[in-house]
Amino acid sequence: MGPHTGAPRPFQGDDLPATNNVLMRRDVFESLHGYDTAFTEGGEDTNLFQRMRAAGHAMWYAPLASVQHLIPETRMQPHALCLTAMRIGTVEAKLERARESYSELVLNVVGRCAIAVLRDVPQFMAAKLS
Repeated sequence: MGPHTGAPRPFQGDDLPATNNVLMRRDVFESLHGYDTAFTEGGEDTNLFQRMRAAGHAMWYAPLASVQHLIPETRMQPHALCLTAMRIGTVEAKLERARESYSELVLNVVGRCAIAVLRDVPQFMAAKLS
């Protein structure tokens, strides 16, 4: 069964929703004091969902729910994708710094660099060559 089929199911493990398509009760949002405005470059949704999980709120995935996003062609250009990737990396580091010790953060960074070198760089090079 693919990721966008089947009955609604709870998010498991470390999986979290994203606000590009989310519905939540207002009282839950307000009980968590909404988004943390310290997240100015993104990540405020992940932070909110982490706080929801810590507060014991259930989060569900509805595979058949969908939203159509209109993405300008300029956002698909290599330069724009690079900027987006750097922004996401910065946000992820900020989120991890908030929940991990310094040694855990260093190990996580080393692991992500290894993934980039062993998986992502070869895929990037293959895409450039084709």
